[in-house]
Amino acid sequence: MSEFWTLEQRNGCNLAFVADPDFRLGQPGSVEDLIGNGFGTGADYLVVTKTQLSEEFCHLRNGILGGVTQKLVNYGLSVIFLGDFAPEITASDAFRDYVREANKGRRFLFLKSLDDLAERQRA
Repeated sequence: MSEFWTLEQRNGCNLAFVADPDFRLGQPGSVEDLIGNGFGTGADYLVVTKTQLSEEFCHLRNGILGGVTQKLVNYGLSVIFLGDFAPEITASDAFRDYVREANKGRRFLFLKSLDDLAERQRA
């Protein structure tokens, strides 16, 4: 298994956490790295922490988040964006709406903690 990932099983889900300390989703080539390394993990979700997102990631006007999620959909990968997104949600109605809609599904989740994943599965 690649050093790019740390694999864990939690709440019945196989999770692949990005372990590369220099990885920043939203930088050029990063989504391709995520996709290329994501295949073969056997993970139900790839997990990217908020600290592993580029500074511009949550600003919808630049198209980074939409471009990333579209590529991940095309390759059939599911992702958990893990961290406290409250400041970004408060600062942007558009981002708040995006997170709310994403969390209605199962493909892309914005979760404050993995305890939130357990709650979703019980619901």
